[in-house]
Amino acid sequence: MDGTRTNNGLGDLIARSDIQNRFPFLSKKALAELASKGDGPPYIKAMGQAYYRPADIEEWLMSKMVMPGQKSSDTVTDLKAKIESPPVKRGRGRPRKGDTRSRKTA
Repeated sequence: MDGTRTNNGLGDLIARSDIQNRFPFLSKKALAELASKGDGPPYIKAMGQAYYRPADIEEWLMSKMVMPGQKSSDTVTDLKAKIESPPVKRGRGRPRKGDTRSRKTA
């Protein structure tokens, strides 16, 4: 059995253990690690196995596309998140040991 299943409304499903048959550059270990971190393509968990729709994997891969001249850390998804999230105000932090400039004297 090759791990590909057809289900009404879901299309072809690929078991995580068989993902490299369709996407040779993705390993089941990498997908499992991404899923444990809340990242990676969406999957369906059934009967103790994770299944992926090829369209979901392709969409996730496209979201990781890096344009020439763009930093590899600035993927389309990352840039969208940066735009939508408000800037974080950062305080001055704790004074360093021996730094008397920021301490108040009484």
